[in-house]
Amino acid sequence: LSSSLAASDVYKRQSLGVSPLDTKDDSPVLVEGAEGGSAAMESIPEDPHDPDAELVLARSPVTPAQPSQAVRDAHEVSGHALYRNWCRSCVSGKGRSQSHVAIDDESRELPMIGHDYTYLAEKKDVESGKASPILVGKCNKSDWTSAEVLPCKGGSHQHNINMMCALWILVGYARLLSKTDQEPAIQDLRNKTARLAKADHGIEIVPEDSPTYESPSNGFTENACGTVKASVRVLKHSTEELHGTTIGHEHPLLPFMVRLSLIHISEPTR
Repeated sequence: LSSSLAASDVYKRQSLGVSPLDTKDDSPVLVEGAEGGSAAMESIPEDPHDPDAELVLARSPVTPAQPSQAVRDAHEVSGHALYRNWCRSCVSGKGRSQSHVAIDDESRELPMIGHDYTYLAEKKDVESGKASPILVGKCNKSDWTSAEVLPCKGGSHQHNINMMCALWILVGYARLLSKTDQEPAIQDLRNKTARLAKADHGIEIVPEDSPTYESPSNGFTENACGTVKASVRVLKHSTEELHGTTIGHEHPLLPFMVRLSLIHISEPTR
């Protein structure tokens, strides 16, 4: 009787596309042979012959519908402003991007601008000093995003100070919070820029620092960094495929792509 039940169980599992070897209790088993190419999950109960055992089906990933050439051309002309899962450049640049959930700063009395550095280069190039930092800023009230490739970190270069101050002028507030992490370089830049903004433009800056080792607390700015990097990667991948070339982290097109990405971020529907 035991042999008959075992054979019956093997037949049942094979008909569902499940390997007879996958018999661990309470473990999810992937069904690869389900009808129509979809995937299924079966949770095996303690008693595999329990009449109340349930088979839970899960949807398979949706295969992107291929658009017409006219739609593709319009998407290319837009600079990949909107993410499309059928576009190789969009998937390459944005498909795997993830970041911290943004902290809700809308309840603040003062408008807040978050600043952080990011890079488009590999870690080894960043550590060796060969890659140029990108200063990203975002205002929580106007949702304005800025990004600029800088010659170096910190406030030792006047260009860096001018770029940060330009964003504070553009958002149009006479008094605002400036939030950064506790990296000495970006705090030095903020402090020097705050003195310039106060003396030359009458803008009062209230500094605010994220807690040490609390990266999610600055998630609002990290999200902006991820958005800028993803948009630049899309432009970079699209350009490389179109012209059959490779754009390195020192290529003169990259600073232009960083600025161009802001147009797509700020006005994605146009």
